Amino acid sequence: MNVLKAVTCAKFFQSIPLLALFATLVGAAAASGQEKVKFPVGGQIAATYLVVPLNYSAEEQGFNVLGHFKDYFPSYQLSVLAVKRGWAEKNRGLLVRFLKGEVRAHRWLYTNKEAAIDFLAKDLPLKPELARKGWEYYTANRIWHPNAEISLEGLKFTMEIYAEQTKGPAPDPLKYIDMSYLQQAINEVGEK
Repeated sequence: MNVLKAVTCAKFFQSIPLLALFATLVGAAAASGQEKVKFPVGGQIAATYLVVPLNYSAEEQGFNVLGHFKDYFPSYQLSVLAVKRGWAEKNRGLLVRFLKGEVRAHRWLYTNKEAAIDFLAKDLPLKPELARKGWEYYTANRIWHPNAEISLEGLKFTMEIYAEQTKGPAPDPLKYIDMSYLQQAINEVGEK
């Protein structure tokens, strides 16, 4: 479990003891495409975090939802795509083409609800109704931005968590972002 996830989980659950096993269980289930996450029983785990839609599978198995990350961390930047600045500069055309694909994929997810749900159900694999709930959650909460953009506020929050863990100042997120590549990709695909 990386530092940011551990600190975020600690903030989320505060007094509930967490085990490193959580991330292993969730990661292994997602990597193997298991629809039904198998949790140890008998008090071995007090709580864990799950990504949508795996949380719905856990609910079906009788686990209680304590909350959603977005309720506690509304601006948390869940994930980003990152490359070294030097590589990006040398490979601008390739990076922009990749980002155009990312933008098109995000837009497709929003504009092709039924096909996207079918894809998610088959790819993960999940029951179609769980894939639907996942799609609805991600689009309603803009977890996937339609233009694959990142949240500066979310990245700032992530940096604050990092700073709290390292006991140093929070880095400026703008130091790490060059939106020119994504903006070029959006322009070439066409604004939406």
